[in-house]
Amino acid sequence: MKLNIDWNRFDSSLYKPLINTEMPDFKPGTLAYDDFWDEQDRRCLEGYKPRPDMPKLTGVHYFYLNMANIELLEPGATRKSKGSPFYRELDRRMYDEFDGAKKNKHGLIIGKPRRVGLSWFGSAICAYELLMYLENKIGVAAGQDDKAQDFYEKVQYLLDNIRPEYRASISVRNTDEIRLSYKYKENKQDVEIGMKSSMYMKTMYSKPTGFEGKSLSIAIFEEAGLFMDLIAAFQSTEPCFKEGSIFFGTPLVYGTGGDIDKGSKGYKTLWSKPELYGLKKVFISATDYFPGDGVPDEETGKSVSFFDFRTGKTNSKEALKHILKERALKEGSEGYVKHIQFYPLKESDIFIKNSGGLLNRKKLNAQTTRLDSSPYLQKTGTLEWITKDEQTLKLVSRAKNLKERDKIHFQRKSKLVFVEDEKLGTIKKILDPIDHSKLPYNPDIIGCDSYDDEVAEGKGSLGATVVYRVFCGINQPYDMPIAYLLDRGGSDNDDEFYSATFRLAVYYDTKMLLEHTKILIKNYFLDIGGEAHLKERPDLESSGYNSKAVNTYGLKMPNQYAHRFITKLLQKEVNENWNKIWFEEILNHLIDFGDENADLASAYGMVLAYKLDMFTELTDGIEDEEGYTDPLEEFSSWVMEDGQMVFKSYQDQYKEKNGDPYGYEEKKSIFDPEYDLVGVQKDEYQNNQLSYEDKIKQERDAIFDKYDQDVMSFTLNEIHKNINKN
Repeated sequence: MKLNIDWNRFDSSLYKPLINTEMPDFKPGTLAYDDFWDEQDRRCLEGYKPRPDMPKLTGVHYFYLNMANIELLEPGATRKSKGSPFYRELDRRMYDEFDGAKKNKHGLIIGKPRRVGLSWFGSAICAYELLMYLENKIGVAAGQDDKAQDFYEKVQYLLDNIRPEYRASISVRNTDEIRLSYKYKENKQDVEIGMKSSMYMKTMYSKPTGFEGKSLSIAIFEEAGLFMDLIAAFQSTEPCFKEGSIFFGTPLVYGTGGDIDKGSKGYKTLWSKPELYGLKKVFISATDYFPGDGVPDEETGKSVSFFDFRTGKTNSKEALKHILKERALKEGSEGYVKHIQFYPLKESDIFIKNSGGLLNRKKLNAQTTRLDSSPYLQKTGTLEWITKDEQTLKLVSRAKNLKERDKIHFQRKSKLVFVEDEKLGTIKKILDPIDHSKLPYNPDIIGCDSYDDEVAEGKGSLGATVVYRVFCGINQPYDMPIAYLLDRGGSDNDDEFYSATFRLAVYYDTKMLLEHTKILIKNYFLDIGGEAHLKERPDLESSGYNSKAVNTYGLKMPNQYAHRFITKLLQKEVNENWNKIWFEEILNHLIDFGDENADLASAYGMVLAYKLDMFTELTDGIEDEEGYTDPLEEFSSWVMEDGQMVFKSYQDQYKEKNGDPYGYEEKKSIFDPEYDLVGVQKDEYQNNQLSYEDKIKQERDAIFDKYDQDVMSFTLNEIHKNINKN
């Protein structure tokens, strides 16, 4: 039941009776003294509600407001000082979430802005658990030493400055452990008594070993975005708070915008699929708590105070207006991305990156902030066959798997319809198919990055399929992805990803381009009789993609050269059409491209190769990104030096031959066109007036044409040649 709160009558000071009211002068040891503090213990354990029309505080929140002292900025002050925490609605929400997690046996993953005071929230939970429960054990894991130290110091500060009636002796105090207890002599033996509760600290940046052998009531992962491998850290710690599927402890995973770069992959996995790890995600917007007093409003001429100390609420509307105004002033600068990270307004903001990758992150990040104003309605669902033909329905009822059902429906010309399903749907789309019967080509094309390996559920790379619309009229939207699929099946005859991809090709009445080595999805199409929906091998030689492939379907991706070619296509696409990408997940994969496994970016690259086959003039203007290193420059081989085999890159080998820019005076174990080319190829090489850089490139291309992806074949061949020579 939702509580109707009259904010005009709301008085947050009532939540702090030990701070804001005069305490009775009971002498320690008297019955009245014991009764008074027993009541405080009860409130700390069971919670407190000062008035029927005010929300109830959880026990730990009451403890925090009445027993603790923190460093804070008092109203009107210009520097921080020690004081009693003030009431905030944000804190009440978070302590309610924590209380619900303990009761309902799950954990929390929290995404938050910087500087909202939630480190005190976690520190207060630790202090509370240490002081209120005998022999309690809690663990704090941090991604970096400085974050661990910051958290440790806050817990120490709380314990040292707690109300005297709740203070406890500390027997161990170092960077690995805080233990509350004390010792005395009994029969000349040390006896430990007191709370005997401990907090253990570990830094898990590169070694996620967990808290082996310990049972933890609370496990906090501080600044989880800075972990090198958050998933490994979480799973190695899991036995400390979970037995089988039962949580006996509560994990809390923190992530702060701007600090979710290095560990973003693991944090994203937990955030995207929290239920798989027993977590509930909680996002905190910058407008949930935004301090500010007397800030001038240019429109009204009045001053604005965003946070109301009486109610503990932030004026979210005014805060949003102020944040967006500040953000607009930074647009186009390096500070723009940082502002989004530090003051996130939606979940995706905390994952924005400002460094790395191979594509233009400034443009991609900018587009993620525009998604709320998308002119298209995004729908999530499935593609389902419909038919009224009784014979078809009878045959389908006997089908053994998805492939047989697809084959029956397809060959008997059943229709496909899009069925919205937010919960189970895997296909996302913004535009429907169009009638292309009067056009010289189908403007809807498909690229796919599939898989062949069979792995356990939840493991392995996902399959990705992107539907893209090319030019179809000056008054129609074009040069943009209009639908996509990101899923993982079992790579068998009942594979949902293969089926959904085939249905997309039929639904949009188009062809799909895939990597030619992905056999299983190609066979899925062929077994159904759907070869008309497979894109033939594209002819890209005139566009600079040289391949001697003879495969019927798909694009050959034999080496790093192919990866570079696709990268250049993606770079051009992002630079020109970034503002036409209206899918958040596709934008995120493009941002990650070059840093992490980005399946949708790979599928996007395939669709651009398809597009290039249709419009070869698109290669005009494709330039290398500044600072991009040709992967072939790193290709290395064994060479013989002073009787020893040494592994050296091409670059090193050429640099050692400064006197001969072409490197032909002394033939070493590298491809040399003067020796290795024969016939027409050699004549063409000698007749062409090439620059030094062009000659190097031609040599390397020839190596890869000769040895394909098998680097060892080339290496062993050259080793044998050197051995025979010597």
